[in-house]
Amino acid sequence: MLDTSAIVEVKQAIAPERQWEFFERLKDLVLDGQVYFPRAVRNELRQKRYHDTPETWAFNAYEHMDHRYEPGEDAVTEVMRLAGDVVEKDAEGEPADPYVLHRPSSSTAGVWVS
Repeated sequence: MLDTSAIVEVKQAIAPERQWEFFERLKDLVLDGQVYFPRAVRNELRQKRYHDTPETWAFNAYEHMDHRYEPGEDAVTEVMRLAGDVVEKDAEGEPADPYVLHRPSSSTAGVWVS
């Protein structure tokens, strides 16, 4: 499971000349169903003013993900009830945090990596 900052912070964590290789390998994991991020993460990335390699990779990767499970309103409500303090107080729009924190049912657990 990837959250927004995990995708964006690749720019600081990996040298520019190695980023393309990193994202190619990560896409292989997406295609294999081992890496996932929810729609809310993609939406947060779209709100950013500039779209560099991590963001454009994520837009493309999202189209190749297995979306059998996407947390719904009830799941997000439950996460907020149990751990609402994880949501950034100054977040604009709908924060992705509760969508990232929700664990899927056991029938789809292989789709998500945490």
